[in-house]
Amino acid sequence: MKLLFICHQFLPEHIGGTELYTWGLATRALNMGWQVLVVSYFESPSGNPQDFGVEWTHYESIPLAKIHYNLSLADHPLQAEYANEALAPFLEEIYGRFSPDMVHHTHSMKVSGSALRFFAQKGVPNLLTLPDFWYICPRHTLVQWNGRLCKGPKSSYQCAKCLYHTHGFFPEKIANWPPILVYAYLWAHNYLPTPPAVPDIKRDAMALRARKQFLLKTCRIADQVLVLSAFQQKMLVQNGYPSEKLTLIPHGLETKGLSPKKMPRERQGPIQLSFIGSIVPHKGLHTFLRSFAEADNPQLHLTIYGGLSTENEYHRSIAQKIDRLERVTWAGTFPIDKMGRVLDKTDVLIMPAEWYENEPLVIKSALYCRVPVMCSDIGSLREMVTDGNTGWLLPPANQKAWTRALAGLGWDQLPDFSRSTYQISSMDAYFSELLTIYKQLSHE
Repeated sequence: MKLLFICHQFLPEHIGGTELYTWGLATRALNMGWQVLVVSYFESPSGNPQDFGVEWTHYESIPLAKIHYNLSLADHPLQAEYANEALAPFLEEIYGRFSPDMVHHTHSMKVSGSALRFFAQKGVPNLLTLPDFWYICPRHTLVQWNGRLCKGPKSSYQCAKCLYHTHGFFPEKIANWPPILVYAYLWAHNYLPTPPAVPDIKRDAMALRARKQFLLKTCRIADQVLVLSAFQQKMLVQNGYPSEKLTLIPHGLETKGLSPKKMPRERQGPIQLSFIGSIVPHKGLHTFLRSFAEADNPQLHLTIYGGLSTENEYHRSIAQKIDRLERVTWAGTFPIDKMGRVLDKTDVLIMPAEWYENEPLVIKSALYCRVPVMCSDIGSLREMVTDGNTGWLLPPANQKAWTRALAGLGWDQLPDFSRSTYQISSMDAYFSELLTIYKQLSHE
C-alpha cells in the first residue's frame, strides 16, 4: 500500500503531539513494507514566489515532501487560512510522484481543507484526524484573543476580533468595538455593493462567513473522521458536525522508555513537581507560578521543561518569575525519548491548562508511569484524571484554588493509583486498530 500522511508541520523543526503521532504511524507503516510519504507545510520566510515549492527530503527513514509557502503572501490570506487553493500545483506534483492508495490527514491546519478536497477529487480515500479544534476555531484552541474560553462561534463574524489580534485581518478600529457593532459592520460589508463597502473588507467578511460551511463540508467529504476524546466529540456536534461521522479513538502511547513506578515510592526529601510542555499563555504556567509563590510550601520543588526565548514577551515574563522564586528550576527542552527519565524523577506532573486540552500525550505518559497529575478540570483532562485517585482536578485559572492545593500538598496526600480505571492503549495497539481502517478505506 502507498500511504500518504498530511500534517500541518513535522519533525525535526516542530515537536508536538501531532508530529509524534504522525511519526509513529508512518514508522510502523514503513516497518510493514508499505510505501510512505509525509507531506508537511513549511512557512517560508521568503517573499519571492519563486522560492515556494516542494522540497523532497527525509526525516530518519521517513520520506518527506515539505511544501514551502508563505500564507501572508496569498492572494486572499483570510480565505487561505482554511481554503488555500494556491497549494494545488504543489499537491499535483506530490500526487504525480507518489500516487497514494489513501491519505491520512493528521492535521489540516496550514495545508488547509483544500488538501483533503484535492485528493478526494482524485478519487483517493481520505481519513481525517481532528487533533484539536481548528475545524471550528481559526486559533485551534477555542481560546479567544482576550484569554476567555469559547464554545465555538454562534455567529458568522464572532471570530473577527480573534483573527485581527492573531493575524491582523480587518481594520484596527474593530479591536475596541462591542460584538454587536463588529457584526453589523461586517454584515454591511458582506452584503452591500462596493462602494459603499470597502473591497478588501467585503472580501474578508465574505471569507469569514464561509469558513464554517467550507470546513463542515470538507469534513463530510472525508471517508472517515477520527476524534480523540468524548469532550471533543461533544464540542464538534454542538458546532454542527454530524455525530455519525465522528469515530472516537483516543491516541495510542509510545511506551518505549516508559516504565510504571513501583509502589510505594520512596517518600523523602522535597516533592518534585514537573511542568512539561509548550510555554504559551493558554497552558497556564503564569497562574501556576503565582500560586506556587503564594503557597510557599517548603516541601515542594518545581522543574519546568520547555523552551524559553528572549524574543518572546510572555517567555520573558515567565523567566523573570522563575528568577525570583526559590525551589524553581528551568531545565529547557529534552528529546522525546528521554520522557521516561524525566518522569522517573517526577513525583507530580503539573498541567494548569486554561484551554480545552485534548488527550495530551504527556498526561498519558505520566499516568502510564503511575505519576499523579495535578491539572485543570477542563476539556478531556477530566476524562483522563480521577480526582483523589490518580491526581487532582482544580478549577482552571483559579489562583486561590491552586494555592490551597499546593499549600496542603505533602507526601501523605499522593494517591496510590489503586482504583485507576483510565485505559491507556499503546501505539502498537492503536496502529493495529487504524490498520483495519486503512485496509477498509483503500479497498473501498
